[in-house]
Amino acid sequence: MKLTKKRANLRDFEESLKKKHLFVFSNEDIIRIFGWSKTSVKFLLHRYTKRGITNRLKNGLYALAGATISEFYIANRLCEPSYVSLETALSFHHIIPETVYAVTSITTRIPHERVVNGTSYEYHRVLARAFTGYKPLPQGSFTVLIAEPEKALVDHCYMAARGLRKPLDPERMHLQNLNKHKINAYARLFKNKKTIALLEKIFSSKI
Repeated sequence: MKLTKKRANLRDFEESLKKKHLFVFSNEDIIRIFGWSKTSVKFLLHRYTKRGITNRLKNGLYALAGATISEFYIANRLCEPSYVSLETALSFHHIIPETVYAVTSITTRIPHERVVNGTSYEYHRVLARAFTGYKPLPQGSFTVLIAEPEKALVDHCYMAARGLRKPLDPERMHLQNLNKHKINAYARLFKNKKTIALLEKIFSSKI
């Protein structure tokens, strides 16, 4: 449904986004859907945010207020490209028992952290050759990009090898269902001997 400026109103705005399941959207999304100018979109989103109709997630990215949105999906959208990994993915896959409160992700962009609606989103950088090992998974009504358990473990060991994470305690981990061939393949992408050494210490064997 494409609307002209004259016909556009709040009800059209909300119904169009809900119909398209676009609960998180950029300025460009609104331009594409409604055919408005950049200036009009910037003004409208500023006004709707002040009225509590939309929430500003970051510059140029918004969410419909009141919508229940997966934090993993927000993490994917806050920084593109990125996928959920490290402690968050390890907890999600039941590799570690801890509940994780920050949403941790891997990106090829500059490392940074954002706090949105009280949730901390952390982004850690890897080289493009190691930006792999993730899959789209359904979470509620959203599709999110999250590391496979093997890649989440390798990502964590790489960060630990660089002094950015504490090494994991193998006695507190559930390792029995992990695929060592995948772990080996993902570890080799980093070309980092200390990463492989940490993984071998976790498994008490060569990988």
